[in-house]
Amino acid sequence: MPINCKNFQILTKRLRLRCFKYDDVDTLYKWWSNPEIMKFIPEGVYSYETIAEIIPRIVKNYETVNKDNFFAFSLVIEQKENGNPIGWCGIIRMFPFPENIEIFVGLDKNFWGHSYAEEATRALLDFVFEFFGFNMITALVHPDNQPSIRILEKIGFEFVKPLEKCPEPYQNHNGYLLYSINLEHRK
Repeated sequence: MPINCKNFQILTKRLRLRCFKYDDVDTLYKWWSNPEIMKFIPEGVYSYETIAEIIPRIVKNYETVNKDNFFAFSLVIEQKENGNPIGWCGIIRMFPFPENIEIFVGLDKNFWGHSYAEEATRALLDFVFEFFGFNMITALVHPDNQPSIRILEKIGFEFVKPLEKCPEPYQNHNGYLLYSINLEHRK
């Protein structure tokens, strides 16, 4: 069952999660090229050219994504009251462990500290459980990213292990902490 992005949205008290559009490339570049925002992301900053190649894949993916045909599912986070884009979120097959489905959330630094990441994460987990039927979700977090660790633990994620000996080209994941949650038993 594909996602119909014309009508698709996930609403929370303050947020709207919506599909990416082709013209979101500049917004995504603003975030993904910022070293402060990407500080705890294993892949680091992205070039404009790379983002311009990623956006069409994200958009095209909405047409076919389902539990059996799944690589990634990404959304823009907007403030519901004004439509202001403030971040991104989604789920992806976690490499180098493709059996794991990893959740990710990132925010423009101007919106840190307002519980938007927790609100978006909870909403996305509800959708993932209902639409895809995934029960176990993982999260990867840098050990110095204490705000994200607190959010994960508050939601009910449990620490699994630090990642070690990740194969090529995923050595940049070494040292990150792996968390997981069973969506059937969450808080």
